[in-house]
Amino acid sequence: MVAASRYGGSPATCVKQFRGKETTMKFKSLFYLMVLGTLAFLAAACSRDGVREPLPSGPSTSFRTFTLTANPNILYAGSERRPTSEVKAVLREGGRPVMNAVVYFSVISGRGAFKPDYTKRLAVQTNEYGVASVILVGPLRSETGEDHWVKVEAVLQTSTPDYIAKEVDIRVLLVDE
Repeated sequence: MVAASRYGGSPATCVKQFRGKETTMKFKSLFYLMVLGTLAFLAAACSRDGVREPLPSGPSTSFRTFTLTANPNILYAGSERRPTSEVKAVLREGGRPVMNAVVYFSVISGRGAFKPDYTKRLAVQTNEYGVASVILVGPLRSETGEDHWVKVEAVLQTSTPDYIAKEVDIRVLLVDE
């Protein structure tokens, strides 16, 4: 009776109140376990890197980069002066410039030629900075009847069966002078 009077009622009321507290304790424990599990999952997800950048060297210890640019990449064909663009290839191996490599430049479509001989194909060696460049000369307005593209290809000479080439497009626009 002492227990019953302590909890305020009959022994049956005490058991019901105790069972209710036990059920509440189970739900609270389950709730706290779910919250802790969610926090552990989120903490693990936040500590990972989503995407790791691959090394530029890849699986091998040596890598080669070959880029080709044209500056400017738009030429304005007028009636008095031929427009020009510098086409530049840059070759690096392991991040260092490659000197004395041979690059073959070719006009593969459109109207244009390379200085100084006004040819469609020219071989140039890279300098100490790994750069090989040529000057592309565009057409006069009278030589072309419409706007068009000139496509220049640069092919690196190699001693392997690898074919390393890049292309750059140069837009030729007609203008009235």
